[in-house]
Amino acid sequence: MMGRHRTVTRQVLDILNREGVRATYFPVGRIAERQGELIQDFVAGGHEIGNHSLTHSDLRKMDAAAARYEIVETNRILREFGANPVLFRPPYGRYSEELLAVAREERMGSVLWSVDTRDWQVRNADKIVSQIKLGGMPGNVFLMHSTYPSTAQALPRVIAELRAKGCEFVTLSEWLDRARNLALPKIINAGMPAPAGGTPADRR
Repeated sequence: MMGRHRTVTRQVLDILNREGVRATYFPVGRIAERQGELIQDFVAGGHEIGNHSLTHSDLRKMDAAAARYEIVETNRILREFGANPVLFRPPYGRYSEELLAVAREERMGSVLWSVDTRDWQVRNADKIVSQIKLGGMPGNVFLMHSTYPSTAQALPRVIAELRAKGCEFVTLSEWLDRARNLALPKIINAGMPAPAGGTPADRR
């Protein structure tokens, strides 16, 4: 398992760099601690590193102290290799209000995805590409894994499909920043002086 993860993840990184695509990679802490050079290369390539827990367990079943350790220890490992994780993706997409509160206390934003390619299950490059064709449109967050060779085989075609639909590729933190900016009300003429004779309240 470790060898497959290491080999396929390197292939995925090479494809992303070759295609000029920046992504967010969520390694499991126990795997990342044996892949320091790989984490460093993701960071050097302009990619974002997130936190996917230490052991990929269902953290909802742990008490708050154990769940916190999973997050904190993974952050420690990733920071040793030059990453600055600010996003937490709960294993299996399973979370509770308590778990989200623990992540917030550790200054982590919790995130999921909008399109699951289920690449870990289908393990077939053609099916992965078909899934992207069905759900791929600008604004989506795609979940893919670097576990099986079929994902690396599908990735160049996935990138081409999304580019053909007008998609731009950004890290998840950048996507979140853009979404927040779009949601904020626009202030028009904020720097213009108040009308003559206006009250102090008019000029606030």
